[in-house]
Amino acid sequence: MKDEKAFKGFFILQKPETVQSLDCKMSKNYTHLSIDQRYQIEALLKTGATQKEIACIVHFHPSTISRELKRNVGSRGRGAGVYRTANAQRRTNLRHQEKPKRVIFTKPMKDWIVNRLQEDRWSPELISHQGKKTRECPLSHEWDLPMDMGM
Repeated sequence: MKDEKAFKGFFILQKPETVQSLDCKMSKNYTHLSIDQRYQIEALLKTGATQKEIACIVHFHPSTISRELKRNVGSRGRGAGVYRTANAQRRTNLRHQEKPKRVIFTKPMKDWIVNRLQEDRWSPELISHQGKKTRECPLSHEWDLPMDMGM
């Protein structure tokens, strides 16, 4: 049977004795947790490892691990108090999908805004509200519009 305490491997099946015995170098590259790292976190939690020990093993800051657990540990039902990788990844993907995306100002958007400003005499706030509602022009009324709006 091979040594299960090798920290360079993918999974660890025994709880490490002390944090001091681990190489706790955190990288300065700010990356998201991968699904593989989430599986590793789940396995380490099952062994009873602390958040700091997990952070050292997966080479992330302890606050990253803390936030991951706070966001993704179930609070109700059968999974209450348990970290599950599949649920964590699903929730992460959902958060990324719902995150506001950058809107590129296009010619049809410009024409729609100019029409509302000049012909319909709408305020910027009304244009913003109606544009978001109809998804024709999802811009904030606080945006600096291009000077060549044709007015």
